[in-house]
Amino acid sequence: MRRDDTLSLTPDPNYQLEVNKQASRVLSDVMRVARQKLYFADEFTKGTLGDSFVPLLLRWWHQQGGVLIGHEQLQEHFDIIRSPAIADRMVEPFEVGGKSLAARKLGTTSPDALRKLVETFDDAARLALVQSYYEVSTTGETALSSPIGVSIPLPEKVAPIEVEYFRLQLPVASPRGDKFVLSYCFPA
Repeated sequence: MRRDDTLSLTPDPNYQLEVNKQASRVLSDVMRVARQKLYFADEFTKGTLGDSFVPLLLRWWHQQGGVLIGHEQLQEHFDIIRSPAIADRMVEPFEVGGKSLAARKLGTTSPDALRKLVETFDDAARLALVQSYYEVSTTGETALSSPIGVSIPLPEKVAPIEVEYFRLQLPVASPRGDKFVLSYCFPA
């Protein structure tokens, strides 16, 4: 400070270079994410996303750190299952996405319909399903199943629908901390 109570600052040129470099990195990251969001929003609108959904889902999951926020464009394509306890004998579907494999095959987005389908599984299959969701939820690691075959009994059909699919499971939590497993199933 000088005698006349004014402050004089001379910026360090190296400091300004570092600030500019960091600002450039931040702007580059912001623009990259914005371009990706615009691209995927356009692909969703056109309905041409196709095989790009799994990388998009995984990218979202990593970016959000497994927290269920910012998933509005994606939520139609997957189901959300409550995280089971080790002693549970049944999984509890929380939400069924409107375009998920379960919704398309069952003809409804009712979590109860998905639960009723799982009730038709034999004890070993049902317990294996609970165990897989439990492990994903407790370890925090993703899981991709080998091909799974399921028979869906429908009252209005003479023969059940046979479906073979893969299941990608991602551990997620609500912003409040409630644990779930995101289940994305796709044809084998």
